[in-house]
Amino acid sequence: MNNGNGDDRGNGHDFVDSNGVRRIGICPDLDGDAFMGFADKNGKARMAFVVQGDGKPAIEMRDKNGVSRLSIGLTPDGEPGIVFHDEKGEPCFVLGPDIFAWGNNRTTRFEINKTDDLIGMSLCKGENGSAVTFGVGEDDYPIMGLYDKNGKGRIGMTVNADGSPELALLDRNEKVIWRPDMAKKAKSRKKEKTA
Repeated sequence: MNNGNGDDRGNGHDFVDSNGVRRIGICPDLDGDAFMGFADKNGKARMAFVVQGDGKPAIEMRDKNGVSRLSIGLTPDGEPGIVFHDEKGEPCFVLGPDIFAWGNNRTTRFEINKTDDLIGMSLCKGENGSAVTFGVGEDDYPIMGLYDKNGKGRIGMTVNADGSPELALLDRNEKVIWRPDMAKKAKSRKKEKTA
């Protein structure tokens, strides 16, 4: 039993049950991780404790088919996180101090997160698919965006520092094609031509 990164028997220690089945394995793996794995009575890896080469600790639990279904660990910055995986091992629920996300890249996803420039929420379909995002930006003003099926921003809304609302429509290349001030200018030009 190892972390799946190669043959570690030379540096490891295995513990077998009365039937000769490897139930616990302790070893460093080829990536420099320290690894301790636990297997079921059939010798199938089910749980592991790992300290990665960069010092990040993690606990991993696998289903009867050996697919990772639950991971608990720390980010590179030391923030805790929990990840639930679907039957294929794809992340489908993530929870941490700055993120709450549900879904995976092939299904509708709901996410609440905090970054350096936004505290917000997103509803999206697919990795770069249609989405609605809204939140509060780094300048403390509310923002909302609508994205097309290719993940391109098409409508943006906010309230400016002076309290005035702002709306922008964007083309497929995310260039502004219409704002209310553009409409006002076009309307005044039309009046000038008719006068």
